[in-house]
Amino acid sequence: MLKIGLIGGVAAGKSSVAKHFAKHGIPVLDADVFAKEITAIGTIPYKKILRHFGPSLLLSDKELNRKLLRNIIFCDPEEKKWLEKLLHPRIYTAIRLALQKIKAPCVILVLSALLESPDLRFQKLLDFVITVESTKKLQIERLCERDKISIKLAKAMIDGQVSSKERLAYADCVIKNNGTLTDLQKQFKNITY
Repeated sequence: MLKIGLIGGVAAGKSSVAKHFAKHGIPVLDADVFAKEITAIGTIPYKKILRHFGPSLLLSDKELNRKLLRNIIFCDPEEKKWLEKLLHPRIYTAIRLALQKIKAPCVILVLSALLESPDLRFQKLLDFVITVESTKKLQIERLCERDKISIKLAKAMIDGQVSSKERLAYADCVIKNNGTLTDLQKQFKNITY
């Protein structure tokens, strides 16, 4: 089975690209979905996150306040490293288990933090990598609109990730998402892997 990594900056359009592949019958595994499952109420990572960050991270229903957690880790690189060290090995294991259940010629693995991950097993797992790129200006606009956050936080989130230059150097294929959804979809016919 061909394992295709899908990477890109925050709000660059990875979800739209992943939906396109899923619509065409290609299985999609998203690391962010596994992260939410791994940190569900009562799990060991959930408890460790609470001990580390404190009860102020809880919502009224005892779920983690993921928006607050995201704000913390994007403003503090050391906290981001701590969380990645806790979650990435577990996400990797969950993905490996999920891959064993898929019977398809290829699968898309949405790995937002592939190049930031201290766990290099993610990179070794992939046969091909697609990066979705957008201008920083558009990313900021999309982030502020989508997540209702400040421009300052949007910039911090983008700056807290690997640069576009690094992603471009690593990827086998580039999808540019600087226009409409129709513009984005036109690029799919050019992908060969």
